[in-house]
Amino acid sequence: MKDYIQDILIPVRHSNPNAVSIRIKAKSLSRAKWQRRHDFRIGKQPAYVDRARSHLNRPLIELRPLPQIQAENKDLREKAGRIRAMKSDAAVVTVGIITFGHIAAKHFLELTPDKQDAAFIELVQEIAARLNTKVEALVVHLDETTIHAHFMLRAYDDDGNAVSEMAKTKVLVGLQDLGALVMQRHHPKIERGHRKADRLAAGADYPETLNRSVRQLHDDLPLEIEAKQAKIEALQVEAAALEASIEKTKTYLDKLNAKAELNAKEEARLRVYEARIAKKDLEMASLEGTLREEQAELQTAKVAVELQHARLNSEGIDLVFEKRKVAKAQSDAIKAAESAVEREAEASKSLAAAEVAQAGYEAGMAAVESVVGEIFDGTMRVDDADGQITMKSSEESKQIGRDLALLQFAHRSPFGVNACKEGQGAVVAERKPDGMIARTASARVQFGKAGEGDEAAVLHPQPAPPMG
Repeated sequence: MKDYIQDILIPVRHSNPNAVSIRIKAKSLSRAKWQRRHDFRIGKQPAYVDRARSHLNRPLIELRPLPQIQAENKDLREKAGRIRAMKSDAAVVTVGIITFGHIAAKHFLELTPDKQDAAFIELVQEIAARLNTKVEALVVHLDETTIHAHFMLRAYDDDGNAVSEMAKTKVLVGLQDLGALVMQRHHPKIERGHRKADRLAAGADYPETLNRSVRQLHDDLPLEIEAKQAKIEALQVEAAALEASIEKTKTYLDKLNAKAELNAKEEARLRVYEARIAKKDLEMASLEGTLREEQAELQTAKVAVELQHARLNSEGIDLVFEKRKVAKAQSDAIKAAESAVEREAEASKSLAAAEVAQAGYEAGMAAVESVVGEIFDGTMRVDDADGQITMKSSEESKQIGRDLALLQFAHRSPFGVNACKEGQGAVVAERKPDGMIARTASARVQFGKAGEGDEAAVLHPQPAPPMG
């Protein structure tokens, strides 16, 4: 009952939040003892119970000893002419719970505690009257998710019939109608819950209408199918035995009816046989009705399992596709990161090369400035014999020869030995008369007769601008 209690306190999709709801279930002696401990908070309680609020619970009807209720049930069965002994695991009480939708609970809490108690008592008494039994216990709980009430009824009605045998679909539907009718007397905004068919039509899945969690349904439905199949087989065996018993009684009855006259003893036996056949016919009708209901519930449970499997398969397929999408996204991200690393490495190499080139350029420019300085200082000379250039600093001349042109003269090529064609650049041309570098503050380069044509030395020659 623990899971049953907690699950029906959880809001369900497509259910009516303004509704009151009633659930009942038969309990054997051992299970009824546990229910008593739960309802009246005796001993250790489930984790969802807030023990700091348990003092707010209100016991309205105390439970009498369970063995006393069990003995009363036995007496009622015997008075009803039940021949078979009561089973050891037969129901002793029918336990029930009254709950509210989350909006209905707020409306109900608007009432004073006394009015709340009066509403619960009235409803439970009317439930007992509807089932032709008596109330055994009633307690209001305020230490769980929301306000609700637990109650117990005697498991057998005044005629010795088990309440569980009478509490079929039609009766249970009637209890929901009754719950709304009674509660509306106390608060007009409390309504009846949606019928199962209406909830299914509104889009609810069948398992959602069973007042159990998905995990429970996954575990319970296969077991319930197996249990129902076993129960149906047992009912079929019982029906076959009852049919054989009816046929046997009819045989005895036919023999007596075949006699022309009956003595007093035979007359009494005839009445007994007739009563037995009438009773067995009623039992057979009830058994066949139960068998049909069990078969319908079995079929419904099978359909629910198939729907659940279909949903799980669909979710499994969706999960596979989702995992593939995630894997692809991760792969793309890794590739993008690797590409970024490669680009960064290439950029680093290019930057290093640029830095080296810039350093060379700066060194060459420094050498050029040094050479130009020597030209103006008059420390640079050209040997008349071999045409070699001598400078104060030989390092600058080497740098110029390797990297930069000194001046942009015609037929330019870099300084150095055997520069050849591929090293063409700037050069100081050999000409006569030899130039001499003046050593004056306003020194300038002086050459002899100016060169002609392509041999003329110029500074920074540029192509002529295009004609306008």
